Amino acid sequence: MIMRDYSVFRDEPGFHLLFSRFRAKYRSLGRIGGTVNIHDFSDEEVDSVSGFFGVSPEVLKRKGTISLKHFEQRLSETNLAGVTLILLLEEYFGENLISKEEEEFERKAQKERFYQDFIDDFPILAVWFKKISKGTPDTRFIANLYKQDKSNLEKMLDLAAAAYTMLPPTGTYERLPLFSQRVSGNPHAFDIHTIQGKIFLNMLSSNIGAGESAMLNNIEQINDLLLKYGLLRDDLWSFVTCSGLLAFEKDRVHPVWVAAAECNTVLNIPVRELTSLDRIQPLKGHKVYIVENSGVCSALMDELPDKAIVCTHGQFRAASWIFFSLLTKSDCMIYYAGDLDPEGVLMAQRLKKRYPQHVKLWRMDEESYQTALSSEPVADRLTQLKNLDDVDLLKVANAMSTTGYAAYQEGLVDLLKMDIITDTDIR
Repeated sequence: MIMRDYSVFRDEPGFHLLFSRFRAKYRSLGRIGGTVNIHDFSDEEVDSVSGFFGVSPEVLKRKGTISLKHFEQRLSETNLAGVTLILLLEEYFGENLISKEEEEFERKAQKERFYQDFIDDFPILAVWFKKISKGTPDTRFIANLYKQDKSNLEKMLDLAAAAYTMLPPTGTYERLPLFSQRVSGNPHAFDIHTIQGKIFLNMLSSNIGAGESAMLNNIEQINDLLLKYGLLRDDLWSFVTCSGLLAFEKDRVHPVWVAAAECNTVLNIPVRELTSLDRIQPLKGHKVYIVENSGVCSALMDELPDKAIVCTHGQFRAASWIFFSLLTKSDCMIYYAGDLDPEGVLMAQRLKKRYPQHVKLWRMDEESYQTALSSEPVADRLTQLKNLDDVDLLKVANAMSTTGYAAYQEGLVDLLKMDIITDTDIR
């Protein structure tokens, strides 16, 4: 390797500043061209640089700029003939001269290689990794981590992807802290408020179906998502209330449920007890009546203690979804009645879409809405209805948009009772 002597440039004032500007200009243009400004050079620096060009300091100062090509041409007339300006700058600064365009190209190539390595290792998550690489709105927070600390992101993505391959088998359940311990050795690794936990949730949400990851706006939605993958956050606090039902465990009827049915006792069943069951069925027949409101449910149970009646206590939580699944395994027909407000009709739609062959909406039609109409305004919540597409529920939504008020189950208790007693075709 030839070691050229650039001491004249290092020792003379002004050249280091000039070369720094040449380097910046090359990075900007990607070629030798253009000019750099020297208006802020000191008299001593102008005097030194003007000597290289063989012009007076006054002429150079008046011109105020120096052309990169002119400098390179003058360089060829010195003892450094044959040395290009690019080579001079690289050897002077001791580094390769790379344009911003080349630098950006390499940065993008490195980023693509980063995510391609994950795709190669975890092809089942290819769609998710491609979304992160593109920086889609739902994965942008992950993409931003690449800029902040690529090494740390690599560890977090690797852990999330490894966890995906270790999810509980379909039809089984595992508590989230125990799953985290099994996967990472840390029971809090996937806590939902940590960055690692949010990455894990984003991965699960993204892999449910096509399109952007579902927006997780509340704890119920997060718990529902985890449940889809057999993960439980709280198996005691989440429960359903029921009567008139029998549960089966390992193909044998559960004795506690038998005793409750014989005594017309109402049961509060937490997730902890539901996960060990094979299926649930009514004491008689195949119809199960499910209501959202606990007061309405209690009133129905008072009058109809031997009927299969269930209360979800508002928004569907983990216990509700497991319970519904166990009912469908017995091929039960679920008659669901919820409040006729924006949240209530959306809940009904979710349930109907999840189990279209096993769910019938009960007293959730426009006539029932008018019957139970309350004075509770819902105008500020009607925007939620943009996500509604069920034909029958849209009629209720349109009526709700017209009146601006909600209708609640309490106004339909007598009709609900009569429907069960007469066992007629429920609307």
